Amino acid sequence: MSQQNQEEQSMILKHFEEKGINNLTKEQADQFISGEEYLKKHKIDVVFQEMLAHIINVQPENVKEFLISQLKQRKSTKLTYFTENDFEAFFENYEFTQEQKIPQQYVIQALELVGVKTNMEDLDKQYRSSFENGYIDKEEFLKIMNNEYNKRLF
Repeated sequence: MSQQNQEEQSMILKHFEEKGINNLTKEQADQFISGEEYLKKHKIDVVFQEMLAHIINVQPENVKEFLISQLKQRKSTKLTYFTENDFEAFFENYEFTQEQKIPQQYVIQALELVGVKTNMEDLDKQYRSSFENGYIDKEEFLKIMNNEYNKRLF
């Protein structure tokens, strides 16, 4: 077992102990870790978040049938709920100075709205040239939104 897995197992055991579950065996902890790795690998949390957002947006009469159809569609196509048009609308809502640029903190806010968790430090490392004096233009904003959103999905 790798050092990281050992640390994760220790954290999991501690988590269960805090909840009063003290009799977890090593096999049970390993099974839990294996399950967590499976969920991460297949991005199950992302699928659930996307589906929930879509359910709230569409509000279908029959949620079960709607979910089945969406999962079938997702399987056959690259299904995304946010498009470049949506990202353009985000930019336009943030851009109120008519200078065609927005403060960089709005990038974090927009990414959070579409379910991407990041911070300015990480974005600055990857997109340093995109941020000019704390601002970002529309083209760079769209590039970052598309890149980060698609990374999250696939």
